[in-house]
Amino acid sequence: MLIGYPNQELYLSMGRLYADELLRRGQDVNDPLAFWTLSLAEENLETIVRRFNAVMNMIDYQRYPISDEASCRSHLLMLLIGAGLVPRVETHCALGRSDLEVDAGNRHWVFELKYAQNAQQAQKLASHAAFQMTSRNYGVAFRQKEILRAVLVFSSKDRQFTAWKQV
Repeated sequence: MLIGYPNQELYLSMGRLYADELLRRGQDVNDPLAFWTLSLAEENLETIVRRFNAVMNMIDYQRYPISDEASCRSHLLMLLIGAGLVPRVETHCALGRSDLEVDAGNRHWVFELKYAQNAQQAQKLASHAAFQMTSRNYGVAFRQKEILRAVLVFSSKDRQFTAWKQV
C-alpha cells in the first residue's frame, strides 16, 4: 500500500517546504544559487564584502574591466543574476535612486557603490554615500523585509572593496 498526498496543492506545498529546509541546512558552497542566497540572507556585511572581494580577485589582471562605478555595479549585478537572484539597478524613490538592490530570504539589501582612486578618497566617499543613503531614504519602500543598507567603496589601486559601512 502506497500513501500519498490527498491533492496537488498539498503535494506542491510539501515540496516547497522540503526544498526550503534542504536549502537552509544544506549550505553547499559549490552551489552558487544556495551560496549567494544564503550569504545575503544570513551573513553580516563584512563576510559578504569578503566574498565579493574573492570574486573580484578572480578577474584577469591584464584586461581588468572595472574602471568606474558603473562597471563595478555591472560585475556585481552579473554575479547576483548568475546566482539566481533578481537584483534591481538604480531603484527610484522620491528623493533619488539607489545603485543596487536585491532580496534574499527575509532581507532586502540596498547597496550604494562608489569608486575610489586611493585609500584617503575611499573613506571620504564611504561617509558621503552613507549620508546619501539615509538622507534620500533608499530602500524604505520595502518595509515587509528587514532592510539592510550598505555602502561599498571599490578601490582602483587595490582592485577590491576597501571601505564599507552598514547604514
